[in-house]
Amino acid sequence: MVSGPVGENTRVYVAAANTAGISGGKDIPAVCTIWGIYQYVDFLFDPINPDFVASKVSRYSEALNMTLQTLTPTQQGQERLAILRSELDDAKNQAMQDFKDDDNPDKLKSFAQWAPLNANAYLVAFQNWEAATNEVQMKPNAIGGAGSALLAAAMKSAANGSNNLTELKGYNMKASIQSVTYDAAGKPILTDPLETQYVPQYSISGYAAMLDGWVGFSNKKPDEFGISLSTGQQSSFKDIGFTEAQGSAFFSGVPVFDFYASGGGRVDHSNFHMSSNAKDVKVALKIQHYKTVPFEPGSCLMAKLGAKPPDMFQKVRPTQMLIAQGVSMEISFGGDAKTAFDQDYKKTVQGGGGISVFGFRIGGSGSSSEENESHGNTWDASSGVLTINAENSRGSANVLAVMGEIVSA
Repeated sequence: MVSGPVGENTRVYVAAANTAGISGGKDIPAVCTIWGIYQYVDFLFDPINPDFVASKVSRYSEALNMTLQTLTPTQQGQERLAILRSELDDAKNQAMQDFKDDDNPDKLKSFAQWAPLNANAYLVAFQNWEAATNEVQMKPNAIGGAGSALLAAAMKSAANGSNNLTELKGYNMKASIQSVTYDAAGKPILTDPLETQYVPQYSISGYAAMLDGWVGFSNKKPDEFGISLSTGQQSSFKDIGFTEAQGSAFFSGVPVFDFYASGGGRVDHSNFHMSSNAKDVKVALKIQHYKTVPFEPGSCLMAKLGAKPPDMFQKVRPTQMLIAQGVSMEISFGGDAKTAFDQDYKKTVQGGGGISVFGFRIGGSGSSSEENESHGNTWDASSGVLTINAENSRGSANVLAVMGEIVSA
């Protein structure tokens, strides 16, 4: 999902469970899609914990009004001013040297008289520095204090987005809180009329059409990605925005193999162990369709005040999501790993339990409130190959990861 280390204020959350995505497409009312987008985008994440856990406690739209009342100017203006000052000094030194080198007998006697007519680069640098100085001096008054027009406009926009009674174009949108369920043929089952309300505006450009296109091209040959379990064991979350210590502490949040009893409780598997068996396991992840989609907020959430919220409000606001459809895995076990996994698999499944593989649950306890229903799977003990086909509704996709930025108004 990311081609290199992410920025200081960026976080990437990998879904630890197979997470159903946002419903959409020609069979899904747009108001249901809007509600789904709102549920994913507006909830804030913990900037320290790399687990993909939408706690649904803190919302960006609700926190915005609070942060707007407690902002302080950032240092970006001062940093820009220092750069412009350096450019001004360089331009002035060059202009003064040009003045000394000017051998025109009729040239003006003083540099102050000569420069306006002969040192354009110096004049432009001075004007840029002067304008930036005025802006930096005005910014604190523009952000806070009684009578601040800039702050008042931002607070009005935030209030417009939170208006759940009246539609205000560009600020909020009508959404339906009705859950989308499907019949045996994969068609959505919806109540009529749909219960709706207004929520802050968010959108994903072309989302419904994209899902329809994926459904219409379901015979596409999947792309295949090899996963090394040995490499994964040595990885941390540092490259996706978290420190080594945080990554080490929460690595268990992205499990590879977990075993569950028939009642759903997690149990220890006595034979297969990642520490000793990982080298004999090969994983091929196959995905028919996948895409990173950006979230587009409405006008109420786009305030750019050159300010930052206090540390107590530091949360991560989702900005984009990696989704996929037609996900399957082929996991090959060799050597002692094949025998160990076969013993644990049979003991667990025959006892009515289930197994979670990279968050995809299979077997008797293969469903939970966090994910889709149990996924199709076959285990060939002789060849040591476990095949998993993730369940997808026609009008949805699987969420693989979410990227976000630390909230800054």
